[in-house]
Amino acid sequence: MSILGSSRYEVFIAYSVLQMAAEYRNRTIKVNFLEHA
Repeated sequence: MSILGSSRYEVFIAYSVLQMAAEYRNRTIKVNFLEHA
């Protein structure tokens, strides 16, 4: 049983969402850096 008490599918979706959020944040930081450079 996982920490969240959910299925592997739900864990996979949660991981995917976190990955997309991290990529979006990094992309936004890069864009802001380029605009202010």
